[in-house]
Amino acid sequence: MLKASWKLSLVICLIVSLAGASSAQASDAGLRKIVKRHEARVVPLAKKFSQADKALATAPDTSAASAADQALRAGLGRFKLALVPIKTQTPNAKLAKKVLLKAIREFDLGLVQYQLLLDKVNGGESKASLQQSFVTLNMRIAAAAKNEQKGLKLLGLT
Repeated sequence: MLKASWKLSLVICLIVSLAGASSAQASDAGLRKIVKRHEARVVPLAKKFSQADKALATAPDTSAASAADQALRAGLGRFKLALVPIKTQTPNAKLAKKVLLKAIREFDLGLVQYQLLLDKVNGGESKASLQQSFVTLNMRIAAAAKNEQKGLKLLGLT
């Protein structure tokens, strides 16, 4: 009887260890799946934001840019909420998740600053007086995009 329970516990330990090894692969695969899904959702929002930002120079008001800003922030928020609970096992996946979360944070901070600048324009300040602030902000958003590309490369998605 004792021999049978020992063998059963050995089989159970073996099954648990194999399941643990496959969960590491599954969690990294899950990270890739989530990133692909949310990239497909966020990229069109980013393109609309970029178009609205370019049109801002000649636009009579800032409503289109503000709406694109808010839509992109909401999409990035959903992306972040999907990424945070994923547990990674491999160093590349862990670093990719960290870099992507950093990129999302930088995008979000940039978009908040962008909205503040739009509010200043709506408050009566000229677009010309805020030009340098917009240039600095665009550099921050470009750096966030670079981090995003680094994270995608680490995951093997680019």
